[in-house]
Amino acid sequence: MDRRTALTVLAGAAAATAGCGFVEPEPTGGGEETPPPPAEDPDRQVADSVPASRRFSPAATADSGLTLEALGWHGHDRVRYAPDDGDGFKFYEPPEGWVLAYDFALSNRGEEPLDAVTDYEFVLRVDGAEYDHRHALGDVSLSQVNQPDGEAEIRRLTWYSELDPGERKRLQLVFEASKAPDAAHYLVWYHGGQIEGADAPAYLLPEG
Repeated sequence: MDRRTALTVLAGAAAATAGCGFVEPEPTGGGEETPPPPAEDPDRQVADSVPASRRFSPAATADSGLTLEALGWHGHDRVRYAPDDGDGFKFYEPPEGWVLAYDFALSNRGEEPLDAVTDYEFVLRVDGAEYDHRHALGDVSLSQVNQPDGEAEIRRLTWYSELDPGERKRLQLVFEASKAPDAAHYLVWYHGGQIEGADAPAYLLPEG
C-alpha cells in the first residue's frame, strides 16, 4: 500500500487516532496569506531533486484552509532520559544517524472547523531519503526524555482533535535520520487534498 492510499484509509478516523494526546489551542497572531509558489521555471529542480514549484518556506496552505508552517529543527547525537527504575539518567544513542526533532504549526485559515489530520501525513526528507516519525526511541518512550537545561526540548507526541477558524497549534515530531546538518531538511506534507493549487506532496523548509 503506498502512502497516499494509506492516508485515504486513515482519513476517516483521523480525529480519533491522529496522535497520542491533545494540546490546548494556541491563539493565532494573524499574519499575511501564504505567497503563491514561484512563478518562474516551475519545473526547475533543486539540488536534491525536489521540484522548485513544490518547495515552500516557511508555510503552505491546502485547499481546505489548513496551513502548515515549518518552524525549525534540531538534531542530537544522544538523548538523555529518565529510566523506569528512577535511578538517575541514561542516554539513548541511535544505532546510526541522529535524533531529530522538527517543530511546526498547523492553523486554520478557512471559515469552517477542520477535523484533525493524521500525524502520518508528515515525513522528514533529507538527502533524498524520507523518514517516518517515531513514537519512541528504541525502548525509550518520548515521555521519558529529559534533556539537560539549556538544550533544545524533545517532546512526546501530542496532537489535536479539531481546528476552529483562526486557531493555530504548535506541534513537534521526532525522527531518527541520517546526520547531514548542512543538507536541506524538508517537512514533507502528504495531504489528501491539493496544497497551493497542486496535488500533494509539498516540501517545506523553515524560514531563513
